[in-house]
Amino acid sequence: MWSPPTTTPGLAAALAVANPKNLVPAVGGALSIASSGASTGDRSTKILGDWKAWMAEHNGAIMTVVLAVPGAKYIGDALSALIT
Repeated sequence: MWSPPTTTPGLAAALAVANPKNLVPAVGGALSIASSGASTGDRSTKILGDWKAWMAEHNGAIMTVVLAVPGAKYIGDALSALIT
C-alpha cells in the first residue's frame, strides 16, 4: 500500500507511540539515509537496491534463520512441557 510522502511522518509517529521499541531502529535508518550525499530518489533507489541484492544473495541463510529460530523455540517449549 502506497502512502503519499506527506502522511508518512504522521504514520511513523503513530507507530512509534504505539510501540516505542521501534523508534530507535527507525531513527537510525532515517539518519543513515539522510547522511548520504545523494539526492532523495537516488539515495532510496541505491539503498533499497543494495538491500535487495544482499537479501537475494543470502536468501538461504535468511530463510534458515527465519524458520530455525521459531522452530527451536517450539521444540524447546514442547520438551519443557513434557519434562514438567
